[in-house]
Amino acid sequence: MTGMPYPKSVSVIRGEERLTGCGGDPLSLLQGDWQVTRLEGMPSSGLTLEVAGDRLAGRSACNRYTTALTLTGETLTVAAPAATRMACPAAAMQTEAAFSALLGRVSGFDLGSDGALLLLGEGKELLRATR
Repeated sequence: MTGMPYPKSVSVIRGEERLTGCGGDPLSLLQGDWQVTRLEGMPSSGLTLEVAGDRLAGRSACNRYTTALTLTGETLTVAAPAATRMACPAAAMQTEAAFSALLGRVSGFDLGSDGALLLLGEGKELLRATR
């Protein structure tokens, strides 16, 4: 098994030897709607992730965004998002800018023991979201 989470796993025991493996499409684990609860270790609200196939969309503080996800081997990347351009309070715009920049730093994902989605980059958790 690799460091990438997979939806299926199997163990085969032959005598004293145990072999483990994984399978399925890891992208299937991301599908659905998520509420962002932490952004770079800080509590966050008003941010959503809506994954459908290889597309990511949602709300980024006050604007809507859409982008593409690419999963290759052990790496998950997020393309630069396209977003609406509504005027928002300064604090929301700062959160939105941080969120957009963070998406560009994503290099992988994992699922927490509580089922939370963890977007990873630079060897650390960048974002945590729950269903």
